[in-house]
Amino acid sequence: MTTLPHFPPLDGSITVLPGFADFHAANNPHRPWVVFPSSQSPTNIVSISFLEFAKATHRVAHAIRPNRQGRDGEVVALLLNCDSILYLAIIAGIIRAGLTPFPISPRNSAEAVAHLVQKTDCHRMITQDALSSLAAVVQSDLASKSYALQIGDVPSLYAIYPTLRTTPPNDNLEQEEYRPSATPPPPDDVILYLHSSGSTGFPKPIPQTHKTMLQWSQGPTLTEARDNGIRMASMALPTFHTMGIFLQLLTPLMSGQAVALYAPHAPAPPPVPNPDSILEISRLTGCSGLPAVPSFLEYWAQSPSAVEYLASLKLVTFAGGPLSTANGNKLARAGVKLLSIFGTTETGTATNGYYADSLVKSKEDWEWSTFSSMTRPRWIPQDDGTYELQFLTCETHQPAIENLPDTKGYATSDLFEPHPTKKGLWRMPIVEEANASAPSFGRIFKEMIIVTEPTKPLPRAAKGTVIRKLAIASYSDSIDQLYKTIEDSADSKGISPPESWSVGDIEAWLHKHAASLNEDRELDSSADLFEAGFDSLSATFLRNRIIGALRVSNDTAVQEAVRGVSQNFIFDHPTITELATAIYTLVYPSLAPVAEKDKTKHIRDLIEKYSAGLPKRSTAVATSNKTSFVVVLTGSTGNIGSHILASLLSDERITRVYTLDRDSSSSGPWERQKFAFEDRGLPVELLSHRKLSSLVGDLNAPMFGLKPELYQEIANTVTHFIHNAWKVNFNHALNSFEAQISGTRKLLDLCFSSTRPIRVLFTSSVSVAHGWDVVNGPVPEESLPNPELAVSTGYASSKYVTEQLLTKAAENGLETTILRVGQVCGSKATGAWNVTDWVPIFVKSSLAIGCLPELEGSVSWIPMDAVADTVLDLIVSPNDPSLVLNVVHPRPSPWNDVIKAINEELRQRLPLVPYAQWIGKLEALSADPDPQQLEDIPALKLLEFFRGIGASDSSISDKTNVEAGGMPLYETRELQRQSETARTLSPLNEDYSRMWATAGGTVFAEVTILHILAVAKIQGDICEDGAMSREPDRISPGKR
Repeated sequence: MTTLPHFPPLDGSITVLPGFADFHAANNPHRPWVVFPSSQSPTNIVSISFLEFAKATHRVAHAIRPNRQGRDGEVVALLLNCDSILYLAIIAGIIRAGLTPFPISPRNSAEAVAHLVQKTDCHRMITQDALSSLAAVVQSDLASKSYALQIGDVPSLYAIYPTLRTTPPNDNLEQEEYRPSATPPPPDDVILYLHSSGSTGFPKPIPQTHKTMLQWSQGPTLTEARDNGIRMASMALPTFHTMGIFLQLLTPLMSGQAVALYAPHAPAPPPVPNPDSILEISRLTGCSGLPAVPSFLEYWAQSPSAVEYLASLKLVTFAGGPLSTANGNKLARAGVKLLSIFGTTETGTATNGYYADSLVKSKEDWEWSTFSSMTRPRWIPQDDGTYELQFLTCETHQPAIENLPDTKGYATSDLFEPHPTKKGLWRMPIVEEANASAPSFGRIFKEMIIVTEPTKPLPRAAKGTVIRKLAIASYSDSIDQLYKTIEDSADSKGISPPESWSVGDIEAWLHKHAASLNEDRELDSSADLFEAGFDSLSATFLRNRIIGALRVSNDTAVQEAVRGVSQNFIFDHPTITELATAIYTLVYPSLAPVAEKDKTKHIRDLIEKYSAGLPKRSTAVATSNKTSFVVVLTGSTGNIGSHILASLLSDERITRVYTLDRDSSSSGPWERQKFAFEDRGLPVELLSHRKLSSLVGDLNAPMFGLKPELYQEIANTVTHFIHNAWKVNFNHALNSFEAQISGTRKLLDLCFSSTRPIRVLFTSSVSVAHGWDVVNGPVPEESLPNPELAVSTGYASSKYVTEQLLTKAAENGLETTILRVGQVCGSKATGAWNVTDWVPIFVKSSLAIGCLPELEGSVSWIPMDAVADTVLDLIVSPNDPSLVLNVVHPRPSPWNDVIKAINEELRQRLPLVPYAQWIGKLEALSADPDPQQLEDIPALKLLEFFRGIGASDSSISDKTNVEAGGMPLYETRELQRQSETARTLSPLNEDYSRMWATAGGTVFAEVTILHILAVAKIQGDICEDGAMSREPDRISPGKR
């Protein structure tokens, strides 16, 4: 029999924070506070007890305010995107320390964040590396106003929850409790700031006191969760949001019931919520209550099994927007206990719980709400049948903000309509967000603004307020046109063209528009737009403005230039200078140089720039020890890098390994390596080996950002430098990779300066030979003198430049080896495959399309652990390796054999069709894909890549000695001579396909499920600041 928890008192005798946490630590110490699936075995559940949560808050307090230094009540801004269990401990721990946390959405603009900081007299911010650029802009903006802001790093997950480490820490887990204040805090003391989105300007800071936190806890939603023993599946909510505070922090503390969250992913960002993972975790963790956004409910309503599960729960709540009547009725008729919740940051949750509502509502009334008797709502009639909701201050309900002119209370500006026959029932309002000074995902550009017409004024009520429904109806045609404007820039209003189409005038025009899209920051003509703050949305709008300016010209030649503005136009020309030249080239093609020659010249220029002054190796250097080896590895947390690290740590001949990775978020390199090993099924215990030194550094920084003595130690002891770190982005032009090339040159300078020989192994890519003519046979294992081969992408060009740099270094006496890596496939040991590579994307999309394509030719995919073991072979070999090795599978397998083997392992066998038929189906779907199709068929986002395979394939008559898709094969004679791993590697066969399909959490096991699962739209479902909007998908066509 399960023992009921002890409940904290709600009479104000103890504080909610940290009082409730301490209550549970004393009375319910071993009951679970949070539950989540294990990262080691997703079917197992991990829990964190109330006692461990309380200890975590003490650790945070010690870390943030040692010995209670400074002034009580100081505001600490939190600009974070971290795991919820860490975020919750930080909030509660800062309150324990006598300070005032202020969680801020990281999707706010820099100006909005600075505004919030100033408004709360905040002079300290806790952030992480991933948001350091935003924090730096905020700090700079405030400094220009003589306002000081100190920025510090967030404590790591494992520092706050040391028991989560796979390898036990060396330090003592027990820590002294944080000393409390000598006097109890008054109930009206502010203990927490939250913020609204700012419907008419900047977001507003909303102070929350001990009193408001207690009243939130006394409300019917939380008391029903307590009285009915409801375990909430709250993982979808952003922790900094009001609903996150309510359902992740307060609910377990008030009810004594655990809350289910996503498993921690540190040092990676937390997962993006999707409807399938939410239901899966809810089931696994035994939840009985589920808060959801309406779009997820719309999605679940289409699945009988999902509806059946929802009907088994004690409660399903939704907020943030309307649920369609059809699907709401469907769920309610199926027995789902639906509850529509209304609340604001200023008032907390004000509606009744499900069981109190059921006294006056039938199941058909699911979209109507009643308001808690603890509140005093006042309804102000509008002139269109709706009422504005206001809350009057009373003993049991204190709004955080009071803004009424006639009495104490809060006007929400939200409109409701009353039930036509049932008194006391009100329906959710239409949430209206102006998004002025909005978060980055919701910024309003000129293309998104409709200007009202004097001949068609907005309809207004007698009191002067706009009648919204009539206004929307009146301007419906303009609203429809707005979407067409955004889509194809056909409407050029407001887009004045340059004064002339000279390069100078185009450049001046671009400066103006680039600044307006980048928060009015002036950009240098040669600066990379994406390094300066542009994102894909900014690029889209700049491209639209370019198209609009070309279209309004009276010159037909200028109008024709629109045809040349590709989807990737901004990515291909990422500086203002390059854009101006590219536009000029489109307008006056006869006066401009050929584009490919421009790319070739750029490659040659960078080779010349970074090989200038390259040192020569002195002949008076010590002889290298060939029996033990000291290695530096960059990029140790990626797919190949983590496997290389595992190989190095497993071999006794490698006596020391330094990993050099860039700083990232709040976690150290060891934590990131641990996550990488766990994610790829590698033995995590290897990371505890004493020969591993996990370092943070930057090749472009002086001495790589290391201490002088450590830098010198590396220079004097290292035998091999494996340079594996590189930016992987196939949209970015060559300019965007210059930092990687520059860092490589500095690496070479170190190796030249060493007193002993250091061999540099550089992981290049077969894409440097993308333009190779298959008529000339396989690509040789030698330096390629023709840069035209590598102009396909900026990524390929950057690898080519670096290959040439290493070739010149070898000519000057440095020992270098270029590893030209091909398409990497799932590990031969674990089957783990990078699910964002083109092959998993291709398989997932084929499942949705309903067929798999046949192709003539071979595939030379090489398992990632075979790549790693090959690197190890080259290090320990007594022979000096060649300058260039093609690291591809030495025994290619026919495409059709591999595809048939994959098909055998799929749960749904697919017909095999000619490639032309397969790409035809993809082309047909690409005309107007909806969001669900883009999710189910990610190949639509790589359409150009798959077109290229088809085009290359059709252009080759003899396909007997080519890679499938018309790509060249690669010589591997030297690779096999120097690497036993490559020499003995078995061909790809059904054993590999079976491993890919059955390995835990890997690609084909995943895509067979994912192709029928659509991730619902998240953006906008949280009504205050859209905090749940997802980042753009990052997909990669591998390293072809």
